[in-house]
Amino acid sequence: MPKFKTKKRLSKKKRESNLIYDRKNGILLKETICGEGSMKFVYRTKLGKAIGYTVLKRRFFTRLCTASHYTRFSRRKIQKFVNRYNINMDEALRPMEDYRSFNDFFTRQLKEGARQIDLSPQVLISPADSKCIAYPIQDGMVFSVKGIKYSLGELVRDQNVAEEYRDGICLVFRLAPTDYHRFCSVDRGVQSSVREIKGHWNTVNTHYAPKKVHATNYRQVCTIRSENFGLITEIDVGAMMVGKIIQHKPMGGILEKGEEKGYFEFGGSTVVLLFKRDRVALADDILQYSALGIECIVRMGESIGRKH
Repeated sequence: MPKFKTKKRLSKKKRESNLIYDRKNGILLKETICGEGSMKFVYRTKLGKAIGYTVLKRRFFTRLCTASHYTRFSRRKIQKFVNRYNINMDEALRPMEDYRSFNDFFTRQLKEGARQIDLSPQVLISPADSKCIAYPIQDGMVFSVKGIKYSLGELVRDQNVAEEYRDGICLVFRLAPTDYHRFCSVDRGVQSSVREIKGHWNTVNTHYAPKKVHATNYRQVCTIRSENFGLITEIDVGAMMVGKIIQHKPMGGILEKGEEKGYFEFGGSTVVLLFKRDRVALADDILQYSALGIECIVRMGESIGRKH
């Protein structure tokens, strides 16, 4: 099992101040959170929690709030969103004026070569532009640095999985609304059919999400019998304001490394990957900052570890 150890120590104030690690530049940054004011109200106030736990986490609320994003009138939001969050439109396959709606823009494709996929068989790649953190799996339980734990049985609704991934590793890739929302296969292999698990639609933001959010939100589960990393279980988690999770191969099939596997419609979302023991040797910086409870910024296709 990977060793989550580090010589560094952060104060409680720093651990709770939206810090993320920029791997490219080797620095800690404070994350700009989309809609943070609303999140503080919903998840940090008594009134907000009362509303959130009775109304906002429901599927109908997400459908109601995202309905306008599919209309042509929502196009006016695109320019404002691009400017506010510094979206690089030079990477986009289509110019801004070509998008029919805000959701059409949100699920945009990128130009060929905009993401460099490391195709080395020994390299484990990130499935998405996201913030990555690793958690150890012990006795069928996922343990986070915040002291929150939940069973793999809860996560995938399959008690046999707990034994399958004993002493393995759980990788969580959190996509913020400002991230590119398409995700790829991390290795060549055979994908099973996709299974839906009904659940809530809470935020998945690390700093505001309810406990056990990955085990209680709506999610889609499949397994991938990969060529280089053994059996992988993938859990694609829905979130507040996520319209839909689109899978390109819902009935299963052959996947190539770096092949687009699906995408999330509007909202923040999460990809969770489970690996068996001694299959993956994660990059040192991801192990180090995961031990501190700090996510690392990763891009689709970049190396995050190697075959053990």
